Amino acid sequence: FFLDLDGTLVPIQEDYQSVTVAEGTQKLLASLNTTPDRRVVIVSGRSPTFLEQHLGNRGIDFGAEHGGLFYDATTSSWLPLLPESDEPTYVQVKQEMEGAETLLPGSDVEEKSQSLAWHYRQANPSDTFIGSLITKLQTLVKGTKFSILHGNKVIEARLVGATKEAFIRWYLRKHESELEGWYPIAIGDDRTDEDMFNAAAALGGLSIKVGDG
Repeated sequence: FFLDLDGTLVPIQEDYQSVTVAEGTQKLLASLNTTPDRRVVIVSGRSPTFLEQHLGNRGIDFGAEHGGLFYDATTSSWLPLLPESDEPTYVQVKQEMEGAETLLPGSDVEEKSQSLAWHYRQANPSDTFIGSLITKLQTLVKGTKFSILHGNKVIEARLVGATKEAFIRWYLRKHESELEGWYPIAIGDDRTDEDMFNAAAALGGLSIKVGDG
């Protein structure tokens, strides 16, 4: 099972920093993960710090920041799957997002190890504001290692190649010998999870869309 987190395993919160994973959910995931012929992998846009803090003691593998980093529960270690980010571009994107944060009270910039996110769930920007910010960010990252993604009340700058589809394909190749004959089930709610659905379909698996849309 390749599972998204926000909007799938936990409800979407107005404040992304207030999200917690219920103890019952953690126990259920751990139990499913130890069931014969079953494995649970969390694939999320969340940072390594968040995932390890909330689920790091459950023996579950993670793909953090949309699959740009892999957490191996067996060794309790992180493995970057992509080259390091472009620091000058990272700084420019951060400055642009911080400018939007200043102009729009209630919005917030989240810094991750390889990416940045501007959250506006607690704000009410116009479509023009959002469109203008996306255009500015796309101009900044053109020709760099970054791409811009517009998700559910969030705009992210992530490394090119950091997609959930790429992560699933990499994970299944890495564990090919032990997972032979298995098929992936991808479960998610957001636009970014469509990447997972594509991978699952191409590999003979199933996809489950959570919520409307």
